[in-house]
Amino acid sequence: MILTTKAYDSMEAITKIRRLLRPSSTILILQSGLGNEEIIKKAVDPEVEVVRGVITVGVEFLEPGRIEVKLAGETILPDTETGKRVKSLLDDCDLPSRLSENMGLEIWCKAALNCVLNPLTAIFRIPNNAVASHSLAGGRSSIVDEVINVA
Repeated sequence: MILTTKAYDSMEAITKIRRLLRPSSTILILQSGLGNEEIIKKAVDPEVEVVRGVITVGVEFLEPGRIEVKLAGETILPDTETGKRVKSLLDDCDLPSRLSENMGLEIWCKAALNCVLNPLTAIFRIPNNAVASHSLAGGRSSIVDEVINVA
């Protein structure tokens, strides 16, 4: 199973499919945020494998029910047997992916990126690429400093 809901909807999603899970099941979490896998592990049988991945995708909300994909980037997976199996499936579909030996770092890097992009794009109502503007350099730097302090 691939879990791609918003993190706050994870428990509801898992509750709805819990009866379908077997000890041999694997849940691949492709969500932003920190601690998602711990939440899912508590909600399922200990024999269900829970794997965390990181996906890079950028979309623009156009109107309710309509988005535009701006970036379909890579999926980062743990350098484990399961990660290698999933990577092989993604490769077969020509979807870019790579393995990482440090998923903790990958998750924090994605969190830092989201901490910079999400509030600045929302506050200033600008697309992601406009966050690179020179006028926002101080704001970006302050946000990254705060993420480092929290980490």
